This record gives sequence, C-alpha cells and structure tokens, in this order.
Amino acid sequence: ERLEPYVDLNAYTSAEALSGYAERISGAVLQRGLSVIGGAFGVLISAILVIFTMFYLLRDGRAIAERLPDVLPLERPQALEIMRRTVEIVKGSVFGVVVIAVIQGTMGGAMFAVLGVPSPVLWGALMVLAAMIPMVVTGLVLAPSALFLGLTGHWGKAAVLVRWGAFVIGLVDNLLRPMLVGKRIKMHELLVFFSVLGGLQ
Repeated sequence: ERLEPYVDLNAYTSAEALSGYAERISGAVLQRGLSVIGGAFGVLISAILVIFTMFYLLRDGRAIAERLPDVLPLERPQALEIMRRTVEIVKGSVFGVVVIAVIQGTMGGAMFAVLGVPSPVLWGALMVLAAMIPMVVTGLVLAPSALFLGLTGHWGKAAVLVRWGAFVIGLVDNLLRPMLVGKRIKMHELLVFFSVLGGLQ
C-alpha cells in the first residue's frame, strides 16, 4: 500500500506480467539447458573419437608413420624432415612440462614444510601431477592448502602461500618454459612464448 502511490504494482504483479516473467525464465532455462546438453554431447563425441583414434594409433602407429611420407604432398626427404622435427618438438615439450612440474612441486612442497602444512611431501607430489595437466596447474593444490591455513587461524601464512604460488611458482612456468622447451626444440624463446599463449587460448 505504501508503494502504490509511487509504483504501478499491477504492471509487475498482474497475471500477464507474471506469465511474461515465467515465459522468459523458462525460455532462458531451456536455452541454457540445451547448450549444456549440447556441450556435454560434444565432449562425449570428442572423447569417443579420441579413444577410437588412439586405439588405431597405438595398434598401427608404426605402419602409419612409415607410410605417411608417401601420402604427404611433399618430396620424401622433406616429409621425413618434417616428421623428424615433429618428434623433436613433442619430446622437447614433454621434457619441459615434466621438468617445470617437478620444479614447481618441489618449491610448493618446500613452502608447505616452512609454513607447517601437514604432509608437505604428499602435497608437493600432488602439485607435480597437477602442473602437468593443462588449465589445472598448481592452484588446484595451493588453494585448498591456503584455505586450510586460513581456517585454522593462520591468515598470515595463508597470504604468504598465495603470494608464493601466484608470483614465484607461477613465474617459474612463464620464465622457464620458453627457455627449456625452446632450447630442446631449437626454436626462439619468443616463438615458444607465443605458442604457449596460443595453447592457453
């Protein structure tokens, strides 16, 4: 009653208005639901295709690699050189990922020990595994550890851990990856840096 002199409540509470709200909400929910279902279906199809392809690559990979130079639209020596460089790049990338993950896990485990987090070796080992997974990185382990410290009353230690993870451990990846990977695959660090950014995108 107090609002009625200022606001036309009937415009918002009438059956027509409520019906319009319900229609818009249900339409939005349906649209979001369809996009989620479509996305999940796309992920499922992609996973099936990956598994299907991996089966044949693992079973017939060597034979496929031997016949590949003959089907590429290049001279055989050029095709063999491209395949050789591809193997070098993949090995260099994997080497860089493993070395950086071990360094990050060691740095994280050391800081866990300094700050008194229980089982620092276990958490450091989990950080090594997390650092090898794209888009997961070490925050998956650092965030719960910082939360644990904060909830147990050690907010200063939690802040130190967050800063250590963001500014030190995070920089290790950005600084070392171009150097390690670039040296192994004989590419300039700037090219590796931009390729890492493209991969993140």
